[in-house]
Amino acid sequence: MLFRIAVLLPCLVATSHDWPGFRGHNLSGTSAETGLPIRFDAGTNGGWSIEVPPGRSSPVITKNRIFLTAWDHDNLMVLGFDTRFGKKLWHYSIARSRRSEFDDRNNDPASPTSATDGEALYSFFPDFGLIALSVEGRELWKLPLGPFTSSYGMGSSPVVHGETVFLQCDQTRGSFLVAVHKRTGKVKWRVDRPEVIEGWSTPLILREREELIALGSTGVEAFDRNTGKRRWSFPAADGIMIPVPITDGKTLIATIRGSEQSVFPTWANILAALDRDKDGKLVAEELEKRYHRNDFGIADPDRDGYITEQEWNRFRNRGVGEFGITCIRLSDNSVVWRHKRGLPYVPSPVLYQGVLYSVRNGGIITSIDAGTGEVRKEGRAPDAAGLYIASPVAGDGKVYFAGAEGKITIVKAAAEWEVLAVNDLADGITATPAIADRALFVRTHKKLYCFRQP
Repeated sequence: MLFRIAVLLPCLVATSHDWPGFRGHNLSGTSAETGLPIRFDAGTNGGWSIEVPPGRSSPVITKNRIFLTAWDHDNLMVLGFDTRFGKKLWHYSIARSRRSEFDDRNNDPASPTSATDGEALYSFFPDFGLIALSVEGRELWKLPLGPFTSSYGMGSSPVVHGETVFLQCDQTRGSFLVAVHKRTGKVKWRVDRPEVIEGWSTPLILREREELIALGSTGVEAFDRNTGKRRWSFPAADGIMIPVPITDGKTLIATIRGSEQSVFPTWANILAALDRDKDGKLVAEELEKRYHRNDFGIADPDRDGYITEQEWNRFRNRGVGEFGITCIRLSDNSVVWRHKRGLPYVPSPVLYQGVLYSVRNGGIITSIDAGTGEVRKEGRAPDAAGLYIASPVAGDGKVYFAGAEGKITIVKAAAEWEVLAVNDLADGITATPAIADRALFVRTHKKLYCFRQP
């Protein structure tokens, strides 16, 4: 059902000092803000904190307003707060139309991050679809989507550009891209991508070229953002795409996980080891004796309950081929450089002041010269090992790395980076921090924090 949109105040248009979507402006993870804090803790040190419902989406910010999505057993929620004092401004709730089935402790029904253009807020819930609200919390329109089939849940966030909201829905089967008119919720175009199996990346806008870049299990694809027509592609290892693409306008950097050879056995060997009834097929109970149950969901894209030789061979060869953090020259789609060692799994790298920073599990931080691909420094964040889900963000000459255990490492931005501080919030962090209003905003599992210089 569509709702007529009221006239909105022009003063609410998003500015360069806002943080309007996942990783800020156009997935960059960078901000021009200054005066950002270095040392802080759960006491906030000059900021504020407020308890929030569960959800793994990241905060988005425009004009002194901060927004989060959340969920409970029966409802999907969008929350609005004041950035200055943490006051809750409004609460929107809608009943879950279904309950997606997946098994991953690092995902939930409110994992995708909202996007705002300063006038409205666009949120995607895999258990419903797209919802548009005014920045005052008034419902504008709803677009049901799905149901979706994904072994680990959905993770891609909407992107708003011009008059359009874009959404990348990669799943076990039935993957597609969709463009929606931001004022009416009507679909402008939809491109089915049946060859794409699973993925959690968010699309990137190449503004000068009017292209939408989507990373999928078959590589990098570029689409005309006005029509959805495919313009070009860059094949890569048939693997899982999680980190988002980033650009400096001249090059595109895509993080493509993969390996030189498969870690899984051949079809003959897997049958000999696990095919108990000798019927020449594998069912979930057989495969799960050795592998995770989610592996069966990925290897059985048609969901018929068993794995054939053809399905196993595609699953087995996922990620085998060209892989690595890959820098692509946009003028001719050629590879400038490729870094293959120690790739991040979930966190997206950040490109800041000519240096690319990435973090992987164990708290290993790597800096790479963005022009040459040369590794400049690699080291472990002190006292901040463990899992990393949130992506690094940068501003004011600093780079912030948030670990899943709640420790945030801050380094001085430089090819030969130096650790400035490690701050422990004593609560899990899977949402990517946001930077705006001379402050760092961090969502933990239980609270939303604002940290400022005292």
